[in-house]
Amino acid sequence: MSPAVILIGIVMILALIGMIVCAKKQRTNPNAQSLAVALLIIVVICGIAILYKSGMFGGDSTIENYQAYEQVKAKVLGEAIAKQFPAQKILVIETPNYEKNKRTQAILDSLKEGLGSCQMIVKVPQIQKPKSAGDNPEDIDMLPMEELIKAKDFDQLINANKGVACVVTTFGFPMDIKNMRTLRNAMKPTGKPKFAMLTGDISRAQSLIKSGAVVAVVTYKPGIEFNDEAPPSDTKEAFDKRYILITPKNMAELAKKYKKLFR
Repeated sequence: MSPAVILIGIVMILALIGMIVCAKKQRTNPNAQSLAVALLIIVVICGIAILYKSGMFGGDSTIENYQAYEQVKAKVLGEAIAKQFPAQKILVIETPNYEKNKRTQAILDSLKEGLGSCQMIVKVPQIQKPKSAGDNPEDIDMLPMEELIKAKDFDQLINANKGVACVVTTFGFPMDIKNMRTLRNAMKPTGKPKFAMLTGDISRAQSLIKSGAVVAVVTYKPGIEFNDEAPPSDTKEAFDKRYILITPKNMAELAKKYKKLFR
């Protein structure tokens, strides 16, 4: 619960107590009735404010602030990629129907902003229906993208987009990651394209980061205590409050600082 909601709750309780006291004294004190009405109005206003902050009226500040942090994360990753591959083509691998998701679109806009002069290309790989999925389309939607997309689909999509310097995956890598030929090639010093992760399981990417195949990964700062407060207006300050950026250069330092980073 945010400090703002707590403060509103305290004011509401005090106003409620004052209203009850005034209601009892209105027979002996003519002014008590007017004061009780005023306190009642305060109680109602506080109640509406709490409901609004809780999202009952469509103003869910928690979700909005989470979204704001996600956009900060995307922008910082974009800036890191742009420094290494200025004015080059960047392929972003997204999930199906991303165009219909306003939150996803906002994150992509922030990523593009961070990329600056780079040319961002967004594509969706072919999805293979797993044997474990039923006939209901919703059954497939419930499965993580890592299970739906195969290494060969990743490779096919990347090979179809020649000339990209870096591939950004927004959900990680497929379960059969060992079969990704493009990733094995990226592990070579001059192998292209390289990869970056906006989201995903970093424990599986440790060797990839070390080899230089994955040039940048954003993940939550270990031990972070989440709250529903809005992020600071300064991008770097907001990012440092919740995330860390892992690169081949700082990987050893971060692994030493955060012992359980890759576990």
